[in-house]
Amino acid sequence: MAGWRDKAVEAGEGIWIILLAAWVLIQPLLVTAGHAIAAASKALWQRWSSLDARTQRRYFLGLGAILALMYVWSWREVPAHWMAYLSGERPLYAAKNWHYQLDKVVVDDLVKVNTDILVTDYGTMGGKVPLPASEVTRLKTRADGRKRIVLAYMSVGEAERFRFYFKDEWKTDPPEWLGAENCAWPDAFKVQFWHDGWKDIVWRGRKAYLKQIIDAGFDGVYLDRVDIYDQYPDNPDARDQMIKFVSDLSALAKKLKPGFLIVPQNADDLLSEPEYRAVIDGLGREDLLYGTKGTGTRNPGHEIYQAQERLDLLRWEWKPILAVEYLQTAEAIVAAAKELKARGLVGTVQPRALDGADPTAPVDLTKNIGTTEYTKANCEKGKSW
Repeated sequence: MAGWRDKAVEAGEGIWIILLAAWVLIQPLLVTAGHAIAAASKALWQRWSSLDARTQRRYFLGLGAILALMYVWSWREVPAHWMAYLSGERPLYAAKNWHYQLDKVVVDDLVKVNTDILVTDYGTMGGKVPLPASEVTRLKTRADGRKRIVLAYMSVGEAERFRFYFKDEWKTDPPEWLGAENCAWPDAFKVQFWHDGWKDIVWRGRKAYLKQIIDAGFDGVYLDRVDIYDQYPDNPDARDQMIKFVSDLSALAKKLKPGFLIVPQNADDLLSEPEYRAVIDGLGREDLLYGTKGTGTRNPGHEIYQAQERLDLLRWEWKPILAVEYLQTAEAIVAAAKELKARGLVGTVQPRALDGADPTAPVDLTKNIGTTEYTKANCEKGKSW
């Protein structure tokens, strides 16, 4: 033990000697630099003082003009986005409210929901039976006759066992791109989304998921699990590959149906990329204010602030943020709705099951899949995401 102590002391002494030597070498340079800066500052001040008041005002005005031009240049794209909104190219931005329901989809009930945007599943019976075009048409008209936008939910980062494309043989002989089951959401399997096999299922094949949604008459898609790229630390290109995946999907969708809307959920880290913002029409955001540490628990302030900064990048392009919180008390729901509106977001509060039930209805969170409490109670570390 004493030997290790002696070595630690010797190492510490060595570091101090190195730092002292560095200071001795650098100090003259710092002194010289300081003298040079002081001399330059003095010369500039003397030069400035020698100018008459009129010339000084001209310099001030010139500097102010340069700074103003730099500021205006930094916002040069905003007017174009504003004009796009005024010309009708940003239909989602006019929305004041939205409804988010994926389970227990009953068309007669959803028609009565009075919101500007409806996000629902592509099918009924737990997503197994596709909605016919006639039913989608009904969803696009509210009970009072006003039109609304209807988006179909579609997961692009997980394969769901109950979907039309999932084959029984995959249980014993899965394709190379199909990964582990998500414990937090049973029957959802992580996919290596950059593989051709998955692309063919989602948007590229003749009977692709995207094409079926378009044929059914939906106005757009609500893309879930875009953030799955974060689950592949061994793939340094995963982030760029997801941007390309969404970009290619968007390009095909808008070619097949001009004006078709692309709204990813979460993954707001990607909003820092202009090319990504250019191919989407809005963003869904879960748990901005509450929920990352537990149902109803306020998120850390710095996390909310950083997320809001990213979301504002899209809002300045006149593309909305559809925010959803999962809360259980009437007081929290009212407060969250007010805060989301104050932040410039289109908000809704739903039960985590997204089944259209009253969010304040009592539930056992440890048995309610998808909740933080369920994951902590039922999932081993690394088996959920």
